[in-house]
Amino acid sequence: METKCHMIILEKETDQYIQDYIAGHKLRFPGEAIMEIYQNYQVHEWFGFLS
Repeated sequence: METKCHMIILEKETDQYIQDYIAGHKLRFPGEAIMEIYQNYQVHEWFGFLS
């Protein structure tokens, strides 16, 4: 698996959400949090839990 590094700019509220998610789920990196948030979003979208 190839790893790439990207820099993104986030709004303050988004950055705070990710930092809170990292702390709440005992993660080490923002990328891990973004990946989990994205995967959870996909699951909810696929199964129709989002309105």
